[in-house]
Amino acid sequence: MYLHGGYDEDGDVVPVENLGPHDELEDAIRAVEADEAAMSILAAQGRGSRWWIGTN
Repeated sequence: MYLHGGYDEDGDVVPVENLGPHDELEDAIRAVEADEAAMSILAAQGRGSRWWIGTN
């Protein structure tokens, strides 16, 4: 994922790489998937193991 980092002297967009949040999200997802109670709640809501995709 890239963020807008401004413009260079030619008016072109300067992208700024932003991978950190994705790494942190994967860690958080793994922690939820490892928690039996959390997965039980998600299952009761009709969500699968990859619940953040929005599959109901």
